[in-house]
Amino acid sequence: MDAVEIWQGRRVLVAGCDGFLGGAVARDLLARGATIVGLFRQRSRGADFVREIAAGRFHVIGDGGRQASRLHTAMVVHEVAAIFDLDEKETDDAPVLRAAGLYHSAVPVIRAGYQIRLAISRDAHSVPSLIGILRCDEVFGPGDQDSDRFVARIVRALLVGETVRSETVAVRDYVFIRDAARACVELAEAVGRAGHSIERPVRSGWELTDAQMVRVLADAVAGMPPASHTAAFADAIVETVEWYRQAVASPRARRAA
Repeated sequence: MDAVEIWQGRRVLVAGCDGFLGGAVARDLLARGATIVGLFRQRSRGADFVREIAAGRFHVIGDGGRQASRLHTAMVVHEVAAIFDLDEKETDDAPVLRAAGLYHSAVPVIRAGYQIRLAISRDAHSVPSLIGILRCDEVFGPGDQDSDRFVARIVRALLVGETVRSETVAVRDYVFIRDAARACVELAEAVGRAGHSIERPVRSGWELTDAQMVRVLADAVAGMPPASHTAAFADAIVETVEWYRQAVASPRARRAA
């Protein structure tokens, strides 16, 4: 069975569909034939998946679904086969985990983020046994609205003409958003096959200091994609910068600024 067939026709709960990584994972799963039960903080953001909703391939749960009891009900009603807990604003002891523990201990639950630390509930019977944890240094790409993340903050500053400098020597591994989303889905497959929890780092090999990344982004904003890196890295940087260029120039972005 190939990667697409694994998800074809299966129902999957994704918490954080209005977030950067959660939205990307939902789109990856949709491309593989899955039906999404999407948990949003802002129900209006379901408009990003309007076609899939109309086709019956996306079911929206609003903010009221954050209670563990309601989440558990949604899991039962939709008979979900996997759960992705990707709400970046949620605490470690998340209601999604508690609901999943009540739902079915054999359903893979995937958590991902940036140096995330998973806090297991003291009540062992309320925790799902198949947990996948994906760890990455820095995820970047088009669609990231979080200015606290390094690439988003630097590109926006460069596009409005601010001078940006960084002398930081620490090295980060930069992972493109679609690669991170694919890694989340593949981790769920691995947990399901293994029958036990798995913690896995995802690394791209695109390792740069903050100062190096600032130079790369500044060049890309000036129309000079990075020639000293791989073609895949250059394409990812150009796509990211162009998305921010359009976002910064849009009337909505100007009003929000």
